[in-house]
Amino acid sequence: MFDLEKAFDKVWHQGLLYKLRQIKMPNTLFNWIMDFLNQRSFYVHYNENTSQTQNIKAGVPQGCIISPILFSIYISDISKTMNDSHGLFADDISLWQSDIKVKNLEKLLQLEINKVEKYCQEWCLSINPLKTTYTVFTTAGKRKSYDRIYSLDLQINKKKIKLDPNPKFLGITFDPKLSFATHFKNTEIKIQSRMNILKVLKNKYWASSKDFLISFYKTFIRPLIDYANFPFILANKSTKESLQIKQNKILRMCLNSDILDSTERIHETAKIETLEEREESLSDRYLHKTIIINCNNTIINTIKEQSKIDEEYQKMEDKSRKRKKNCLDNFLLINPTIISQLP
Repeated sequence: MFDLEKAFDKVWHQGLLYKLRQIKMPNTLFNWIMDFLNQRSFYVHYNENTSQTQNIKAGVPQGCIISPILFSIYISDISKTMNDSHGLFADDISLWQSDIKVKNLEKLLQLEINKVEKYCQEWCLSINPLKTTYTVFTTAGKRKSYDRIYSLDLQINKKKIKLDPNPKFLGITFDPKLSFATHFKNTEIKIQSRMNILKVLKNKYWASSKDFLISFYKTFIRPLIDYANFPFILANKSTKESLQIKQNKILRMCLNSDILDSTERIHETAKIETLEEREESLSDRYLHKTIIINCNNTIINTIKEQSKIDEEYQKMEDKSRKRKKNCLDNFLLINPTIISQLP
């Protein structure tokens, strides 16, 4: 996972304008953006001294609504230099490789790292080697020997990249076993903090307003679980149960429900789905959108592979080891028509 140093401040204006021409942007919009970038200047004032005014030749204004779009256009062609195993969202760049041998991984990753490093040098971007990290995902998870066994000699700008077993990417904390246990541990801490706010609101101001309290939960607490909901589907049973217990407690608090009231009853009264029902619904909606609207090739290829995995499992004579079901299995079961129309 790469950390671009002051990414928005280092967008080279002439390079950005060149790329806008490359994507055949209409002249009217191109000229507007050129005027937006040009004739910007700065000076430094310290105590009684003021420097000469200098023109700004790089950077997009922080806080401006179109700055993230301009940066995304500026960096979007980095994908052409890398293989398909990479992720790009604004200034967050990640790449991945898989192999049964650690040494092979080292070679494959270093090759891609060199491509990213070369691209950044050509387009005036800087990678911070101290904040750039790598993680090795393994079925063994994080054991005592993890740091020793999975220490790779990966370098960027002639500096060694450090191993981080729990990197955070786009708000999700990963772990070597991809159990997302650390992510949900942090999520529960945030939920508890907001539960305390809900208690104060109930006891002091809104004790009689059940609708307000439930709306507060749906607006400020449940999104912590909803955000990037795929980790919840991949989480183990105990993690899911722990989060569901949190939701049960909150709904009882909002409804002034008796502790003996069943989970089904409080959810019916509050008109709220259980977490598992909600996350399956959100996943299904996301998969529909990525296939039908965005035509996301990565998702389509993954669904095709999932179908093959199920077919191969059905052909196996020894089914003593049960295959773990996931959201894609449910999607394949519910949407046979869409699956049959995949290219």
